[in-house]
Amino acid sequence: MLKNIYLIGCNYCLILIFIIFINTNLQAGDFTITAGDPDNNSQSLEGNEVGVIEAGGTLDVTGDYSQSALDFTGTDNEFTNNG
Repeated sequence: MLKNIYLIGCNYCLILIFIIFINTNLQAGDFTITAGDPDNNSQSLEGNEVGVIEAGGTLDVTGDYSQSALDFTGTDNEFTNNG
């Protein structure tokens, strides 16, 4: 009985970890990276969206060569890099 409860809990933990992983790697929408707050996640602008890296901010996905730091799709995206 205790083993079944443990296995059910492990399954929920794995699902939660999977959801968090998917959400951190597939971000889309407006974004701002502030000074002193480095971002290590890939960012996307998918049309009519705005991305800003403020002075002193960094976007760095070094070590994960399977993804680009910034992806643009759609039209009318605006990106400002003051970092």
